[in-house]
Amino acid sequence: MSMSTPRGHAGMMQTGRGANRPTPGLTDHLAEPTEWFSANARPENSIDVTYPLTKEEAFNYVSSRLNIPDLEARIAGGDRVELLNLVVEGIKRQTPFTNILWHLSTPMWERDGQDMKEWMVAGKGGVCWMINPFTRAVLDRLGFKTYHIAGQAVDDKLPDTHICTIVEDAAYPGSIHLVDPGLWKDIYPVMSLDFQSESPEYKFHHMTVKLFREGGDRVILSAEAESVDPDDEWILYDANRKAWQARMILRTNERRNWHPFVQSTLKGIKFMTETGTMPPPFGGIVLFGYLVEEGTVVFIRAIGTRIAMYRYDREGKVRISNLSKPALQQFIKDRFPQYSEEELTEVFRRCPLT
Repeated sequence: MSMSTPRGHAGMMQTGRGANRPTPGLTDHLAEPTEWFSANARPENSIDVTYPLTKEEAFNYVSSRLNIPDLEARIAGGDRVELLNLVVEGIKRQTPFTNILWHLSTPMWERDGQDMKEWMVAGKGGVCWMINPFTRAVLDRLGFKTYHIAGQAVDDKLPDTHICTIVEDAAYPGSIHLVDPGLWKDIYPVMSLDFQSESPEYKFHHMTVKLFREGGDRVILSAEAESVDPDDEWILYDANRKAWQARMILRTNERRNWHPFVQSTLKGIKFMTETGTMPPPFGGIVLFGYLVEEGTVVFIRAIGTRIAMYRYDREGKVRISNLSKPALQQFIKDRFPQYSEEELTEVFRRCPLT
Protein backbone atom coordinates (compact mmCIF):
# COMPACT_ATOMS: atom_id res chain seq x y z
CA MET A 1 0.00 0.00 0.00
CA SER A 2 1.42 3.39 -0.93
CA MET A 3 0.45 6.97 -1.46
CA SER A 4 2.05 10.10 -2.87
CA THR A 5 4.11 12.03 -0.32
CA PRO A 6 5.67 15.48 -0.31
CA ARG A 7 9.41 15.78 -0.56
CA GLY A 8 11.02 17.23 2.54
CA HIS A 9 14.02 17.47 4.81
CA ALA A 10 15.02 16.53 8.33
CA GLY A 11 18.07 18.15 9.86
CA MET A 12 20.91 17.58 7.40
CA MET A 13 18.71 15.16 5.46
CA GLN A 14 17.45 16.07 2.02
CA THR A 15 15.31 14.05 -0.34
CA GLY A 16 15.63 13.47 -4.07
CA ARG A 17 13.90 15.67 -6.63
CA GLY A 18 13.39 19.24 -5.42
CA ALA A 19 15.48 18.64 -2.29
CA ASN A 20 17.07 22.09 -2.22
CA ARG A 21 13.89 24.08 -1.66
CA PRO A 22 11.99 24.33 1.63
CA THR A 23 9.02 21.98 1.70
CA PRO A 24 6.75 20.39 4.30
CA GLY A 25 8.22 17.62 6.44
CA LEU A 26 8.37 14.09 5.09
CA THR A 27 5.78 12.81 7.54
CA ASP A 28 3.27 15.66 7.39
CA HIS A 29 1.06 13.63 5.04
CA LEU A 30 0.15 10.97 7.59
CA ALA A 31 -3.55 10.46 8.05
CA GLU A 32 -5.32 9.86 11.33
CA PRO A 33 -5.06 6.21 12.44
CA THR A 34 -7.94 3.86 11.74
CA GLU A 35 -9.72 1.79 14.37
CA TRP A 36 -7.51 -1.16 13.45
CA PHE A 37 -4.34 0.45 14.62
CA SER A 38 -3.08 3.20 16.91
CA ALA A 39 -6.25 4.70 18.36
CA ASN A 40 -6.93 1.56 20.37
CA ALA A 41 -3.32 1.14 21.45
CA ARG A 42 -2.55 4.58 22.80
CA PRO A 43 -2.06 4.45 26.57
CA GLU A 44 -4.73 7.10 27.14
CA ASN A 45 -7.27 5.00 25.23
CA SER A 46 -6.48 1.51 26.45
CA ILE A 47 -5.59 -0.73 29.35
CA ASP A 48 -2.59 -2.98 28.75
CA VAL A 49 -1.98 -6.45 30.14
CA THR A 50 1.27 -8.00 31.32
CA TYR A 51 3.01 -10.04 28.63
CA PRO A 52 2.76 -13.73 29.68
CA LEU A 53 6.48 -14.32 30.17
CA THR A 54 7.92 -15.08 33.59
CA LYS A 55 11.37 -14.02 34.76
CA GLU A 56 12.40 -17.68 34.90
CA GLU A 57 11.24 -18.25 31.32
CA ALA A 58 13.13 -15.18 30.14
CA PHE A 59 16.35 -16.24 31.86
CA ASN A 60 16.07 -19.78 30.49
CA TYR A 61 15.42 -18.45 27.00
CA VAL A 62 18.40 -16.07 27.02
CA SER A 63 20.78 -18.58 28.60
CA SER A 64 19.72 -21.68 26.65
CA ARG A 65 18.28 -20.65 23.30
CA LEU A 66 20.36 -17.50 22.80
CA ASN A 67 23.41 -19.13 24.42
CA ILE A 68 24.43 -16.04 26.38
CA PRO A 69 26.64 -17.19 29.27
CA ASP A 70 27.07 -15.67 32.75
CA LEU A 71 23.72 -13.94 32.57
CA GLU A 72 23.42 -13.21 36.29
CA ALA A 73 26.89 -11.64 36.37
CA ARG A 74 26.18 -9.57 33.26
CA ILE A 75 22.99 -8.23 34.82
CA ALA A 76 24.62 -7.53 38.16
CA GLY A 77 27.66 -5.63 36.99
CA GLY A 78 28.33 -5.96 33.28
CA ASP A 79 28.08 -3.61 30.33
CA ARG A 80 24.32 -3.04 29.88
CA VAL A 81 24.61 -1.97 26.24
CA GLU A 82 26.70 -5.05 25.42
CA LEU A 83 24.05 -7.29 27.01
CA LEU A 84 21.31 -5.43 25.15
CA ASN A 85 23.10 -6.01 21.85
CA LEU A 86 23.70 -9.70 22.60
CA VAL A 87 20.04 -10.32 23.41
CA VAL A 88 18.61 -8.41 20.45
CA GLU A 89 21.09 -9.85 17.93
CA GLY A 90 20.40 -13.32 19.32
CA ILE A 91 16.67 -12.90 18.89
CA LYS A 92 17.13 -11.65 15.33
CA ARG A 93 19.30 -14.64 14.43
CA GLN A 94 17.11 -17.23 16.13
CA THR A 95 13.68 -15.88 15.24
CA PRO A 96 12.59 -15.62 11.60
CA PHE A 97 10.23 -12.93 10.42
CA THR A 98 7.44 -15.01 8.92
CA ASN A 99 3.71 -15.58 8.55
CA ILE A 100 4.06 -19.37 8.25
CA LEU A 101 1.92 -20.10 11.31
CA TRP A 102 -0.85 -17.83 10.07
CA HIS A 103 -1.84 -20.74 7.80
CA LEU A 104 -2.59 -23.18 10.62
CA SER A 105 -6.23 -24.17 11.00
CA THR A 106 -6.80 -22.02 14.09
CA PRO A 107 -7.11 -18.43 12.80
CA MET A 108 -4.64 -15.87 14.11
CA TRP A 109 -7.43 -13.73 15.55
CA GLU A 110 -8.37 -16.63 17.84
CA ARG A 111 -4.83 -16.83 19.22
CA ASP A 112 -3.67 -15.16 22.41
CA GLY A 113 -0.44 -13.92 23.95
CA GLN A 114 0.35 -17.34 25.39
CA ASP A 115 0.33 -18.92 21.91
CA MET A 116 2.59 -16.21 20.54
CA LYS A 117 4.95 -16.44 23.53
CA GLU A 118 5.33 -20.19 23.02
CA TRP A 119 6.12 -19.65 19.33
CA MET A 120 8.76 -17.07 20.20
CA VAL A 121 10.41 -19.23 22.87
CA ALA A 122 10.55 -22.10 20.37
CA GLY A 123 12.11 -19.85 17.71
CA LYS A 124 9.14 -20.12 15.33
CA GLY A 125 9.00 -16.40 14.79
CA GLY A 126 6.29 -14.11 13.53
CA VAL A 127 5.92 -10.50 12.48
CA CYS A 128 6.64 -7.20 14.27
CA TRP A 129 3.64 -7.33 16.60
CA MET A 130 4.68 -10.83 17.69
CA ILE A 131 8.49 -10.52 17.83
CA ASN A 132 8.84 -7.05 19.31
CA PRO A 133 6.45 -7.41 22.29
CA PHE A 134 8.23 -10.67 23.15
CA THR A 135 11.62 -8.94 22.86
CA ARG A 136 10.45 -6.14 25.13
CA ALA A 137 9.16 -8.64 27.69
CA VAL A 138 12.52 -10.46 27.71
CA LEU A 139 14.36 -7.18 28.22
CA ASP A 140 11.95 -6.14 30.98
CA ARG A 141 12.56 -9.39 32.86
CA LEU A 142 16.32 -8.76 32.58
CA GLY A 143 15.86 -5.39 34.27
CA PHE A 144 15.89 -3.01 31.31
CA LYS A 145 13.56 0.01 31.24
CA THR A 146 11.44 -0.15 28.09
CA TYR A 147 8.32 1.01 26.28
CA HIS A 148 6.76 0.59 22.83
CA ILE A 149 6.41 3.26 20.13
CA ALA A 150 4.51 3.48 16.85
CA GLY A 151 5.79 3.37 13.29
CA GLN A 152 4.99 2.70 9.65
CA ALA A 153 6.77 1.74 6.44
CA VAL A 154 7.28 4.79 4.22
CA ASP A 155 5.07 3.35 1.46
CA ASP A 156 2.32 2.18 3.81
CA LYS A 157 -1.02 3.93 3.50
CA LEU A 158 -1.92 3.38 7.15
CA PRO A 159 0.14 5.35 9.69
CA ASP A 160 0.46 2.94 12.58
CA THR A 161 1.23 -0.52 11.25
CA HIS A 162 4.47 -1.13 13.14
CA ILE A 163 5.41 -1.41 16.79
CA CYS A 164 8.95 -1.38 18.17
CA THR A 165 10.76 -0.73 21.44
CA ILE A 166 12.68 2.03 23.18
CA VAL A 167 15.20 1.14 25.92
CA GLU A 168 16.05 3.89 28.39
CA ASP A 169 19.11 4.38 30.60
CA ALA A 170 21.12 1.41 29.23
CA ALA A 171 24.31 3.40 28.59
CA TYR A 172 23.79 6.16 31.15
CA PRO A 173 20.83 7.94 32.81
CA GLY A 174 18.78 9.49 30.04
CA SER A 175 20.22 7.44 27.17
CA ILE A 176 17.76 6.10 24.58
CA HIS A 177 18.21 3.10 22.27
CA LEU A 178 15.97 1.76 19.50
CA VAL A 179 15.33 -2.00 19.49
CA ASP A 180 13.55 -3.55 16.49
CA PRO A 181 14.33 -7.20 15.67
CA GLY A 182 10.79 -7.56 14.27
CA LEU A 183 11.56 -6.12 10.84
CA TRP A 184 11.87 -8.36 7.82
CA LYS A 185 14.03 -7.28 4.84
CA ASP A 186 15.70 -4.56 6.87
CA ILE A 187 18.24 -5.61 9.51
CA TYR A 188 19.03 -3.10 12.19
CA PRO A 189 21.24 -3.49 15.26
CA VAL A 190 20.49 -1.76 18.54
CA MET A 191 20.91 1.93 17.73
CA SER A 192 21.29 4.98 19.93
CA LEU A 193 18.75 7.79 19.46
CA ASP A 194 21.05 10.27 21.19
CA PHE A 195 21.85 12.33 18.09
CA GLN A 196 20.72 15.65 16.64
CA SER A 197 19.97 15.27 12.93
CA GLU A 198 21.55 12.00 11.77
CA SER A 199 23.07 8.98 13.48
CA PRO A 200 26.37 7.26 12.71
CA GLU A 201 26.30 4.47 10.15
CA TYR A 202 25.67 0.97 11.50
CA LYS A 203 26.58 -2.31 9.79
CA PHE A 204 24.65 -5.48 10.55
CA HIS A 205 25.27 -8.54 8.37
CA HIS A 206 24.86 -7.30 4.77
CA MET A 207 23.09 -4.02 5.51
CA THR A 208 24.48 -0.57 6.28
CA VAL A 209 21.89 1.64 7.97
CA LYS A 210 21.41 5.13 9.37
CA LEU A 211 18.78 7.11 11.26
CA PHE A 212 17.60 10.63 10.45
CA ARG A 213 15.64 12.86 12.80
CA GLU A 214 12.81 15.13 11.68
CA GLY A 215 11.32 17.70 14.02
CA GLY A 216 12.70 16.13 17.17
CA ASP A 217 10.21 13.29 17.66
CA ARG A 218 10.12 11.60 14.26
CA VAL A 219 12.94 9.29 13.29
CA ILE A 220 13.41 7.80 9.82
CA LEU A 221 15.18 4.45 9.51
CA SER A 222 17.15 4.23 6.28
CA ALA A 223 19.35 1.73 4.46
CA GLU A 224 22.28 2.46 2.19
CA ALA A 225 20.82 3.14 -1.25
CA GLU A 226 21.69 0.52 -3.86
CA SER A 227 20.84 2.93 -6.66
CA VAL A 228 19.63 6.52 -6.87
CA ASP A 229 16.54 7.55 -8.82
CA PRO A 230 16.25 11.36 -8.86
CA ASP A 231 12.46 11.00 -8.85
CA ASP A 232 12.39 8.73 -5.80
CA GLU A 233 10.66 10.66 -3.03
CA TRP A 234 12.31 8.56 -0.33
CA ILE A 235 15.97 8.93 -1.29
CA LEU A 236 17.63 10.87 1.53
CA TYR A 237 21.06 12.52 1.61
CA ASP A 238 23.22 12.88 4.69
CA ALA A 239 25.65 15.68 5.51
CA ASN A 240 28.27 14.09 3.22
CA ARG A 241 25.76 13.76 0.34
CA LYS A 242 25.65 10.00 0.64
CA ALA A 243 22.34 8.56 -0.55
CA TRP A 244 20.05 6.53 1.73
CA GLN A 245 16.75 4.77 1.07
CA ALA A 246 14.13 5.63 3.70
CA ARG A 247 12.38 2.53 5.05
CA MET A 248 10.45 3.25 8.23
CA ILE A 249 9.04 6.29 10.05
CA LEU A 250 8.96 6.11 13.85
CA ARG A 251 7.20 8.54 16.18
CA THR A 252 9.32 8.34 19.29
CA ASN A 253 7.00 10.34 21.54
CA GLU A 254 3.93 8.21 20.81
CA ARG A 255 3.82 5.28 23.19
CA ARG A 256 1.79 2.16 22.47
CA ASN A 257 0.38 -0.64 24.59
CA TRP A 258 1.33 -4.03 23.14
CA HIS A 259 -1.88 -5.96 23.85
CA PRO A 260 -4.39 -3.43 22.43
CA PHE A 261 -2.08 -2.95 19.42
CA VAL A 262 -2.05 -6.70 18.73
CA GLN A 263 -5.80 -7.04 19.23
CA SER A 264 -6.50 -4.12 16.90
CA THR A 265 -4.12 -5.52 14.29
CA LEU A 266 -5.81 -8.92 14.45
CA LYS A 267 -9.12 -7.24 13.59
CA GLY A 268 -7.46 -6.07 10.41
CA ILE A 269 -5.99 -9.53 9.73
CA LYS A 270 -9.45 -11.07 10.16
CA PHE A 271 -11.09 -8.53 7.85
CA MET A 272 -8.47 -8.88 5.11
CA THR A 273 -8.48 -12.68 5.34
CA GLU A 274 -12.26 -12.93 5.12
CA THR A 275 -12.53 -10.41 2.27
CA GLY A 276 -9.55 -11.71 0.30
CA THR A 277 -7.76 -8.36 0.51
CA MET A 278 -4.60 -9.47 2.31
CA PRO A 279 -1.71 -7.61 0.62
CA PRO A 280 1.21 -9.58 -0.82
CA PRO A 281 3.25 -11.31 0.31
CA PHE A 282 1.19 -12.01 3.44
CA GLY A 283 -1.51 -13.76 1.45
CA GLY A 284 1.12 -16.39 0.65
CA ILE A 285 4.27 -17.17 2.61
CA VAL A 286 7.02 -14.80 3.62
CA LEU A 287 10.08 -15.89 5.60
CA PHE A 288 13.17 -13.86 6.43
CA GLY A 289 15.71 -15.65 8.58
CA TYR A 290 19.30 -16.63 9.22
CA LEU A 291 21.04 -19.75 8.00
CA VAL A 292 23.54 -19.61 10.84
CA GLU A 293 25.81 -22.39 9.64
CA GLU A 294 26.24 -20.66 6.26
CA GLY A 295 26.44 -17.12 7.63
CA THR A 296 23.77 -16.06 5.13
CA VAL A 297 20.33 -14.48 5.31
CA VAL A 298 17.48 -16.03 3.35
CA PHE A 299 14.38 -14.19 2.18
CA ILE A 300 11.51 -16.27 0.80
CA ARG A 301 8.56 -14.65 -0.94
CA ALA A 302 5.90 -17.11 -2.12
CA ILE A 303 2.71 -15.90 -3.80
CA GLY A 304 0.55 -18.07 -6.06
CA THR A 305 2.81 -19.76 -8.61
CA ARG A 306 5.80 -17.53 -7.87
CA ILE A 307 8.12 -18.83 -5.16
CA ALA A 308 11.40 -16.92 -5.02
CA MET A 309 14.29 -17.32 -2.60
CA TYR A 310 17.01 -14.72 -2.09
CA ARG A 311 20.20 -15.57 -0.20
CA TYR A 312 22.44 -12.73 0.99
CA ASP A 313 26.03 -13.13 2.15
CA ARG A 314 27.77 -10.63 4.43
CA GLU A 315 29.06 -8.61 1.49
CA GLY A 316 25.55 -8.15 0.14
CA LYS A 317 25.91 -10.54 -2.78
CA VAL A 318 22.60 -12.23 -3.50
CA ARG A 319 21.72 -15.56 -5.09
CA ILE A 320 18.18 -15.83 -6.43
CA SER A 321 16.42 -19.11 -7.13
CA ASN A 322 12.90 -20.24 -7.90
CA LEU A 323 11.34 -23.16 -6.06
CA SER A 324 8.36 -25.44 -6.41
CA LYS A 325 5.89 -25.72 -3.54
CA PRO A 326 7.23 -29.17 -2.47
CA ALA A 327 10.82 -27.92 -2.69
CA LEU A 328 9.97 -24.93 -0.47
CA GLN A 329 8.34 -27.18 2.10
CA GLN A 330 11.40 -29.45 2.15
CA PHE A 331 13.77 -26.48 2.40
CA ILE A 332 11.96 -25.07 5.44
CA LYS A 333 11.81 -28.53 7.02
CA ASP A 334 15.56 -29.02 6.57
CA ARG A 335 16.81 -25.53 7.44
CA PHE A 336 14.29 -24.39 10.04
CA PRO A 337 13.77 -27.46 12.25
CA GLN A 338 11.82 -25.48 14.85
CA TYR A 339 8.71 -26.21 12.77
CA SER A 340 7.29 -29.69 13.20
CA GLU A 341 6.49 -31.87 10.21
CA GLU A 342 2.83 -31.78 11.24
CA GLU A 343 2.81 -27.98 11.26
CA LEU A 344 4.44 -27.72 7.85
CA THR A 345 2.10 -30.31 6.35
CA GLU A 346 -0.90 -28.33 7.55
CA VAL A 347 0.55 -24.99 6.46
CA PHE A 348 1.34 -26.16 2.94
CA ARG A 349 -2.01 -27.88 2.62
CA ARG A 350 -3.84 -24.69 3.51
CA CYS A 351 -1.71 -21.89 2.04
CA PRO A 352 -2.71 -20.64 -1.44
CA LEU A 353 0.41 -21.74 -3.33
CA THR A 354 0.30 -23.78 -6.51
